[in-house]
Amino acid sequence: MYNQTGTLVREQRLSYGITEMTVGDLPEGMYIWHVESHLEILRSGKIIKLKK
Repeated sequence: MYNQTGTLVREQRLSYGITEMTVGDLPEGMYIWHVESHLEILRSGKIIKLKK
């Protein structure tokens, strides 16, 4: 997962089924994520973290 400046802020290996990623320690803002396998991007999206 990358922040708005393109800095890698989180990386996690996924397994089959549902995988959750904790973002509570990240500052508010927009983050870009992608899932890749063998250097091919399978899915991507955005996460927007807001203040509580």
